[in-house]
Amino acid sequence: MPLDRTLLSHLLREGATDLALVGGRLPSVRISGKFEAIDSVAPTSDELLTFLFAVGGSRYLEDLGPRPVSWRNRSEGVGSLLFSALSNNDVVQAKVVLEQRDPKGVARSAFKADPSARDAPKPAANPQGVVISEGPGIRTEMPTTQLKKAAPVVAAGRPSAHDLPKVELPAVDLPPLQLADDPRRQDLIATQPSRKVEHFLPPEENAPPSSDGEPPSATNPFGHSMAMAPVQTFVAQFAANFAAETAEKAKSLPPPPPPGASSRSFPPPGNSLAGRAPEAAKENPGTRPSVRAVPIAVVVAGVAPQPAPAPFVPAPAPPMPDVFGAMLTGLRRRRASDLHVVAGRPALFRVAGQLVPEGPVLDPKLVSQIVQAIVPMARKQSLEELGATDFAYESPAHGRFRVNASRQRTGYKLCMRAIPTEVPTLTSLGLPQGLAAAIGHHQGLVLVTGPSGHGKTTTLAALLDLVNARSPQHVITVEDPVEFVHPRKQAVLSQREVGSHTKTFQSALKGSLREDPDVIVVGELRDVETVKMALSASETGHLVLATMNAPSAAKTIDRLIDMFPPADQAQARVTLAAALRMVACQRLVPSADGHGLHVACEMLPGSIALFSLIRDGRTFQIPSLMQRGKALGIVRLDESLAELVFRGKVSLEEAKAFAESATDLENFLNVLRKG
Repeated sequence: MPLDRTLLSHLLREGATDLALVGGRLPSVRISGKFEAIDSVAPTSDELLTFLFAVGGSRYLEDLGPRPVSWRNRSEGVGSLLFSALSNNDVVQAKVVLEQRDPKGVARSAFKADPSARDAPKPAANPQGVVISEGPGIRTEMPTTQLKKAAPVVAAGRPSAHDLPKVELPAVDLPPLQLADDPRRQDLIATQPSRKVEHFLPPEENAPPSSDGEPPSATNPFGHSMAMAPVQTFVAQFAANFAAETAEKAKSLPPPPPPGASSRSFPPPGNSLAGRAPEAAKENPGTRPSVRAVPIAVVVAGVAPQPAPAPFVPAPAPPMPDVFGAMLTGLRRRRASDLHVVAGRPALFRVAGQLVPEGPVLDPKLVSQIVQAIVPMARKQSLEELGATDFAYESPAHGRFRVNASRQRTGYKLCMRAIPTEVPTLTSLGLPQGLAAAIGHHQGLVLVTGPSGHGKTTTLAALLDLVNARSPQHVITVEDPVEFVHPRKQAVLSQREVGSHTKTFQSALKGSLREDPDVIVVGELRDVETVKMALSASETGHLVLATMNAPSAAKTIDRLIDMFPPADQAQARVTLAAALRMVACQRLVPSADGHGLHVACEMLPGSIALFSLIRDGRTFQIPSLMQRGKALGIVRLDESLAELVFRGKVSLEEAKAFAESATDLENFLNVLRKG
């Protein structure tokens, strides 16, 4: 059943210190350090929000999220209370701490009441209304007939005083306000010292897991992960439901009385009091009904109402400087791979592997303006807290880019990788057609490796495009960020971005196994947990495509095994040997004319010989296997470089700089020249 104020009376029990309220769990009171359930029905998060709304938290609910908010209030017969609340993964949690017990069992205000108001006689009950508020010497009534004028209010956010329905009342004296949002208490509240809110859940209970299956992280005083809850949506729905309920109950009320000279206006209460007969108020003038607390609008005769606060409007993003558009135009015109925008330096373009400066020195304020204009709102917090963030930026005029924004000594810095407007093919990239055999397997692990910035993601996109064009399969990609946006062909593609659609690579891979995938694409194998999930997926009947930073195919296998703890490496070798289908390691080599790049690729397909070397821990013999394994489909890097030199695409000197053995390179080149 919904929570009400009587719940606070449990704090009067001997040894009670605080209440723990969590949506979906039984409310508990802590007595002598131990939690004890005080109800047999668990409230929902919406019911808990309604309760917090009623106990003075109306001004705080709009900003309720993973960071706790706190306020103070007094409860009649209980005493001074400290309320703290947060929302984690749509689960509302609250803690109520008894700061000072009320010894007399009556309500006490933080301010002195007006003596004249305290000693004034109680006014007679309004024959056309019901009692809605009463205190020492105070009795406030509401003309129920005026409720007919109430209309539903649909608010986009937190309801303001001018959004709520108003009714006219005869003027009476009001008691001192008890709510924390009393404007007279702001100075008092502002001077209260901040208090660290302790974790209040019973120790035997754990926080609910996130949608990705991740355990909660202790990133705030409540010990839960950072995830926002739709509190503004709840407040808007609460206001709409409240007004609709009021209008429905007002249909059966008597006609309104003649208008008075002065008036006060309140929103009608959203409980059974709205339908209570006027005679009930006459018979029991001393009773104090339980009223659902909502934001109230007070209008006193002769005093003009304050204007409603302006709705919150996010600050518009700063305008994009014209010079930034010119940089992106120059990036495409030069056919550069990257653009570096650094405070205190000219714009730098990476052309054929070399950084070329162009234009004047960039002012730090200009770079900051560019960064603030293109960084998505969801990534700005990461930029401020961690100093760096990755995201994708798309311009209608210049195409799509992978962007890294970071802070450094002179100010902000941007590194933008240009993404081709169309998904490339193996032929357009100059890759060997034997690489297409990697996607012919129905399960296993295919790795595209090489140093950073040597086109691994582009090659992976070309392989994925083959899958997309050949068969109607379900493909799930996990990327950080999403770079190539694949068009709809035969396959069903689900492209997920870390940070936007999922929390981590591990959680996305874990969840993907329940999505009936055929092919899983991992943007990068960065840590042992991601490697474990990728190997597990490849063992359970899925084809896994992934990239990894490694200098060669042989070193790729060593690096994968070295990620595991020594005690797990034996099992990792057996699993990797059984799952590995192909390792393709590539390098981008500057062209002979200095205006482009060409790819040199070595391929190490899975075989029984490779299986034995990995399983037995003899990976140091893999280079020897590659020298004599041409019949197995193995292509060495020196062989690929020799073919580029033979075709005149790269110079011999440049090829030797990338070769593993200059002697082997020349031998391969001589064989090609002899035909």
